[in-house]
This record gives sequence, C-alpha cells and structure tokens, in this order.
Amino acid sequence: ASLIQARGQLRKEARALERTFREQLNLGSDPVVRAVFAEDAAALVGNLIAFAGIALHQTTGSAILDGIAAILVGLLLGFVAFQLAKRNGDILIGGQAAAVLRRKIGIMISAQPGIMAVSELVVTFIGPRQAWVVARVAIDASLNGSSVEKLVRATENFLRSKSPVIVRVDIVPRGR
Repeated sequence: ASLIQARGQLRKEARALERTFREQLNLGSDPVVRAVFAEDAAALVGNLIAFAGIALHQTTGSAILDGIAAILVGLLLGFVAFQLAKRNGDILIGGQAAAVLRRKIGIMISAQPGIMAVSELVVTFIGPRQAWVVARVAIDASLNGSSVEKLVRATENFLRSKSPVIVRVDIVPRGR
C-alpha cells in the first residue's frame, strides 16, 4: 500500500513539474518519498527472489539455489541503500541540482528579453522541494539602471512562478 501511495505522489509531482515518472524519481528533491518508494520496491522484488529461491530449493532439493537467492536479496538491498545514500545525501547537505534541471533553468533565464546570456548558474537544494537559484547574467547594454532592476525582479518572479520547488532566486547582472 505504501509503495502505491509513494508511486502516486511521485507521479503527481512529475505531472506538476512536467517530468516523466523516472525523471521525478531521479531528480526530485524529496528524500522521504524516494526512500519509501525505493525501499518498498526493493522489498517486493526481494520477496519474489526469495520465493523463487525457496521454490527452486523445494523443487530441486539443492540448497545452493536458495543461498544464491539470499545473496541476490542482500546485493539488491545494498544497491538500494547505496543509491539512496548517494542521491539523498546531495539533497540533505545542499548539493547541486541535476544537470538537466540546471540546463532547463538556464534556458528559461536566457529566454527573458534583455538577458543576453547566463555566464554562471548554481541551483542548490536547500531542503526537500526547495531549490535556490543563483545566476550571473549578461544584460543588454542599452538598458538603464531601473530597467535592469525591473528585468532582474521580473526574471526572479518568473522562475518562482514556473516551479513550486524554486523558493529563492538571485539574479546578478554582470558588469559591463
């Protein structure tokens, strides 16, 4: 039941962020839902492997197949634990967002009228479903000070409106 609920939550988040289920599983910033889904999926697969090992043991009389199944379950659990630690560690300690997400945000920023290029972009997860975007941008040289300020604020507001995950945006115009 919890696997189905976690899957539903991941699908809902994926639709809201215009991602596939797999992308959301890999790129999502909520370590809890990812852990629940991965642990429950591993438990089901592990049960199937254990069942196959026991059935083969009963059918053939060889305990070797049951032992191999037990080793496979252990390897599965170890793999899931390693993947969760690797992915969730980045989120929990403020790691960079995936390259796909950074590229998408960079494209949205550079598409704003008056922004010529994005020279630096850092997208950091500061908590579950909370990203901080910092970008240094080249701006149109013909813009005056107040126009630059309006452009920066409009770009920051645009990014926050495009994703509920983006909670803070700092756009820094690059000097001429």
